[in-house]
Amino acid sequence: MKAEKVALIASVIHLSAYAVYNTASLRGVSEPNLVPWAIWGLMAVLNTATYRIQTGDKVMSTLSATGSVAAVITFFVALFMGGSFREIGMTNMIALAIGVVAVVVWKFGSPKYANYCILTAVASGFVPFYIALWRNPGAESVTAWFIWSISTTLGVVVVRMRNGKATDFVAPVVIMALHITTFVLTCM
Repeated sequence: MKAEKVALIASVIHLSAYAVYNTASLRGVSEPNLVPWAIWGLMAVLNTATYRIQTGDKVMSTLSATGSVAAVITFFVALFMGGSFREIGMTNMIALAIGVVAVVVWKFGSPKYANYCILTAVASGFVPFYIALWRNPGAESVTAWFIWSISTTLGVVVVRMRNGKATDFVAPVVIMALHITTFVLTCM
């Protein structure tokens, strides 16, 4: 199978996870926290831009682009559903600060290092999310996070199929690990 087809399949799977997640939010089954979704939405857009420039490969960045649009939509769904800005702590402030640094690094330096800053911001945004999930695993949709784990794993497969450089794997592997960890926490 060609990498383009796998990237398309991964993107469709990724979008279906967002559909499951947003449906759960709209039904009141999931309790979205606007803080990580705001960070993830912003960082997803920045990640897509820097990763696409870094790799120079639109196929490898297909999943990222799909996720960016869907993450922003999910933020607005959570906002519409009355989601709250809970746990705006030091970790989230640091994540946002790192995001600002990433923009500066991107504009005046290297998209690769900007992408690494963005990944650091995204990962740090997951920390309070993980803490909240540890306390209440039922606050998130296990199905959505399982589906995201599959799609992000396929994203890593696409990079492999495209013979990506070692640096091309960093973003997809980090994103995959974050999603799989979230899935595991939702199962507890």
